[in-house]
Amino acid sequence: MALRLTSVIGIGHAEDPNPRFRKQMEDVCIMIDKFGNSPTTGFYAVYDGHGGQDAARIAGDNLHRYFLEQIIQQKQEHLLEANDTAPQGLRGEDRVPETPPPPSPLGLLLQQAIERTDEVLRQKNVLYTGCTALIALVTRNTIEFASVGDSRAVISIAGKAFRCTNDHKASDKGEIERIKAAGGVVTFGRVNGFISVSRALGDHCIKNLVICTPFLRSYSRYPSSVDQKGEPDEFVILACDGIWDVVTDQESVDVVRKCLKETGSPQKAAFELKSLALKNGTQDNLTVLVLLLREVSSWP
Repeated sequence: MALRLTSVIGIGHAEDPNPRFRKQMEDVCIMIDKFGNSPTTGFYAVYDGHGGQDAARIAGDNLHRYFLEQIIQQKQEHLLEANDTAPQGLRGEDRVPETPPPPSPLGLLLQQAIERTDEVLRQKNVLYTGCTALIALVTRNTIEFASVGDSRAVISIAGKAFRCTNDHKASDKGEIERIKAAGGVVTFGRVNGFISVSRALGDHCIKNLVICTPFLRSYSRYPSSVDQKGEPDEFVILACDGIWDVVTDQESVDVVRKCLKETGSPQKAAFELKSLALKNGTQDNLTVLVLLLREVSSWP
């Protein structure tokens, strides 16, 4: 019998260690419906490890717990039920702005949980390995995105792809300037010639360069999950860079949307996207989450 979800219409999850190119699976995926006992809230995350799975495993086991502890300690449980902050939509943009809007209260709590997780990794001497963190907290009124590293979230609005997060890559101009100002160098697209992501959990041997400060964004779901033109938001894709290295944002939406239109199955849609990345020659581990926001029958 299918699991009945309350925070989203449905979930699809697909992964592949890609053994032709990778010796082990370093990704960790977390899916929690009714997060914090809230019937309309879900916590969904992808942690893409590098140098091993230790950092991703520790983050996957703990970050959501730290986040919930922060909410309870600060008596902010009401935010999970009805987030009435003024979130910033994505309408009219196909990528995130260079300067994001101020974070929401839930976004700040997510940042605190990310920083606490990174401190735990330091205490556990996670020096030469690390992981990305990509989180989508789905509430009644918003989706709170938090991202560290180059895993990415994309939302489909009436079939058009909109990027919800910012890739933290060592090849990014702004990140290069930040790294140089902190005394580091970027060679061949890697921080100190070592790591291709410019922000991560772990990697405490170069923590002054590879920081854990997340990109935060609050996306408005309602009223009616539509923008002023009446275009509905349909689904969110969360995936590691093994997907995005070989598939564009719009290609991912096209593949997932076509499969959902034909089958109504987020699980099959996630599998199709994973299969496309393999077909396109990705050389990394693969993890995909598809979060269905609205019934397919209501789409244009």
